[in-house]
Amino acid sequence: MSDSSEHTDIWHWLTLWLWGVFFLVGLFPEYVFDGLRILGRVSPHRAMVNSYHVITLSLSAYLYFFSYRRCIEAEASPTEAHGKALQMGIFGLLAFLPVTQVVMVYRDIPVAGLQKLVLAVGTAKLAAWIYLYTVLIRYYCMGGAQVYRRMRSIFPSSVRADKSPPEAESGGEG
Repeated sequence: MSDSSEHTDIWHWLTLWLWGVFFLVGLFPEYVFDGLRILGRVSPHRAMVNSYHVITLSLSAYLYFFSYRRCIEAEASPTEAHGKALQMGIFGLLAFLPVTQVVMVYRDIPVAGLQKLVLAVGTAKLAAWIYLYTVLIRYYCMGGAQVYRRMRSIFPSSVRADKSPPEAESGGEG
């Protein structure tokens, strides 16, 4: 269903650019949240939402739903699509984790073990962010929905559930 002319459309490039904006917001959710609050002149005691975690959760949820729809578009079973989309959502939670302020001042942490932990979390955040953005770049520039079809799932149960024989699912009736 995907051909090369599909990926030369200007809307694909604009959508990829918009994903880039979302991913930059997710890379620095604390600074974006504080900046938006300042731009909107909203004081913390009058704010409806007073946590930058809303950015992390909303971007991760949207990434989950987007990935699920692309997996279904690539003709994956609903179970497999859910497993892969859940994987993308979990990676999204890690990639959009609001730890930038802590990572930037890790040298001020007096305990060496905690410094290493903060650096490890920051490295995992960056690795998940790069992975997710690479998947989106591949989707928009190279493979279309088949990128999601070829993606490996970290949940083997979602793949096994689709490959189990039909008589095993019936519970042995007969």
